[in-house]
Amino acid sequence: KDSFIRNSRGFNYEYFLKDLLDKKIAADASGQSRMRYVESEFSGNMYCMVVETARTRSAISPVHIRNTLESHFPNSKTLIYNGQVVAILNISGEQLISLEYLNMGKKLCAENGLYAGLSNCFTDIMKLTEYYNQALRSIELGCSKTNAPELFCYEDYYLDHVKNIFTQKESSETFCHPKMKLL
Repeated sequence: KDSFIRNSRGFNYEYFLKDLLDKKIAADASGQSRMRYVESEFSGNMYCMVVETARTRSAISPVHIRNTLESHFPNSKTLIYNGQVVAILNISGEQLISLEYLNMGKKLCAENGLYAGLSNCFTDIMKLTEYYNQALRSIELGCSKTNAPELFCYEDYYLDHVKNIFTQKESSETFCHPKMKLL
């Protein structure tokens, strides 16, 4: 039934996005020529928003969250992936996401008790997995600081992410000058 509804509503992009996130599509040069139709579907500046439904304390269905995102963010493409709602926000032209959009997303999360992450801006849909991971990382890092429903933007937490990567692979003393240790 879901498949029939998806196909009859014209959500053919869902299968493409799921294949990208599952890494079933190679982003090499030979595949790019066959994927020209995607450029018309996904063009301009894009952001990946992920809503983690498992963290939501209230009983809101992913389908309801998806419909709410589609109604609040025009030109967005959404799908339900691994129990999460993933939205690709298309911003026309070379513009970046507006403060109005961010405030609308924050208000939406606060009103519905949603934990959501927003990636940095990107233009190549074939690199969706990177930005999907950024959105997930922003939720993780944001919840470690304030465990409240909110829209967490990766740009606010990228330095924390870099710090975590360095401290996982190297001792923090590696980056400290020997004279500082004397002090």
